[in-house]
Amino acid sequence: MKVLFILIFLFLALISGKIKLIIKDFYFYSNKTKHINPKINIIFVFKIFNNIPVFSIKFDYNKIRKLRNNKFLNKKFKNRKIKFRKILRNLPFAPKNIIKEFDLDIKIGTKNANATALIIPIITTLISLILEYVKADYTEDIKYKVNPIYNNQNLLNIYFSGIFEMKVIHIISTICKLKKRNGDKHERTSNRRTYDYSYE
Repeated sequence: MKVLFILIFLFLALISGKIKLIIKDFYFYSNKTKHINPKINIIFVFKIFNNIPVFSIKFDYNKIRKLRNNKFLNKKFKNRKIKFRKILRNLPFAPKNIIKEFDLDIKIGTKNANATALIIPIITTLISLILEYVKADYTEDIKYKVNPIYNNQNLLNIYFSGIFEMKVIHIISTICKLKKRNGDKHERTSNRRTYDYSYE
């Protein structure tokens, strides 16, 4: 009986759990020796029953640098490529209202002024598209800007701080939807020939 009670409690704690991601003072400078700001902090917090923190994991600059230099992780992700088309296709399945705070400031410059002027609206559109799917209601806590730098050089400066929060049940639901979608896609793209079932 005690074992059953513990299992039920753990199940309820997991289902009602939340994962909170806090990113503070992320700076990226393409024209500096240290591209990432040493004062960056990334914090993962796991809560049960909506608002009871159970544990948290904090990553500072030194921990992030160790992970970056980890041979196993480098080997694991060396050949991985970010597929933006796949990300955009799966955006409709993303959980809503996961963004609690969002502050993004991007400054971009290229050696070609026309290229710079073209890149700015593309990036702005992509950001607004992503926010449209993952954030239903816009508030003063959601802000971003993308500014051009016309200085005849390739330059990328990024500042970001934000808070994301997602329920475990929504994560499970999203994974199930994506697996089902990918499964249906593979079934529809069968390699069987057109006349496999025709009569001779």
